[in-house]
Order: sequence, then structure tokens, then C-alpha cells
Amino acid sequence: MSQAPVIDGPDSSRQATGQSDEGARWAGRYAERLLVTDLLVVGWAVAGAYLWRLGLLPGAGLELQPLTEAGSGRKYLLLSALLTIAWMLALALNRSRDHRVVGLGPDEYKRVMSSSFQLFGVVAILAYVSKYDLARGYVAVAFPLGIVGLLLSRWMWRQWLHAVRKR
Repeated sequence: MSQAPVIDGPDSSRQATGQSDEGARWAGRYAERLLVTDLLVVGWAVAGAYLWRLGLLPGAGLELQPLTEAGSGRKYLLLSALLTIAWMLALALNRSRDHRVVGLGPDEYKRVMSSSFQLFGVVAILAYVSKYDLARGYVAVAFPLGIVGLLLSRWMWRQWLHAVRKR
């Protein structure tokens, strides 16, 4: 009676999943590219919402109530930084860059959507419970810009990945 080989050592997780060293390095580099792209997209969406909320982006076609409180600009700047960090953390916790889902089927997109909806649900609940004065327009700009940007960037990376795989 033969026993199954015991997989032990520093490469045991890759051996158990059948992933080679080269494949693991490639997947790691691809995940890093996604991380950088996600950060750029989320930063762009949150910065856009911040600038729009301060009235620095003209022509949005929406009338804003001016920020009357002193320090509102700093408050939204801090909120923007925290939102960017939280969004990136939500994407990481939902493993949206996991090598088992990127480039394959709808799971990657589902994880991006799920992460985003969960985050903004938590933000809305926390703002309500703490009676934090959060402009709905700020969230209404950041959320759709971020989701559309994240999904579009993932789709573009997927197109690149399929082209590379065909070679």
C-alpha cells in the first residue's frame, strides 16, 4: 500500500495547488499591477468627489450648497484619505486580486462590486449612527466613479491578460 507524498517545506502551498515558482512570481507581479491600478482608480474617484464637493470642478450640472463650516475642506480631505484606505482594504479583504479569480469568469467583478457595496453600506450606516454630516453628493460622486473605474480597469487588464495568454 503506497502512501500519498507529504508536501512540506517553503513551497508546499504552491505544490499543493500545482502552481510553479514562475507561475507564482507571475501571479504576484500581476496582483501588484492590479493593486497599483486599483489605488489609482480609487484615488481618482475620491479626489474627483472631493474637488467636486469643494466646487473646484465646474460644469457638473448640479447646484451645490456651499460648505459653510470653517474647516469643511480639511474635513473632506481627511474623509477622502480614510475612504481611499478603507476602499483598498475592502478590496484586499474580499481578495479581489486573488490569483484564483483574476482573469477567470465573473468572480473577480463580483468581488470588486461586493467590496465596494459593503464599504459604502458601512460608511452610510456609520454616518447615520454617529450623526456625521456627510454630503450625499460626495458619496454619490465617489461611489459610481470608483465602481465604474475599477470594473473598467479590471476589464482592460483582463483583455491584456487574454492577449498575453494567446501568445
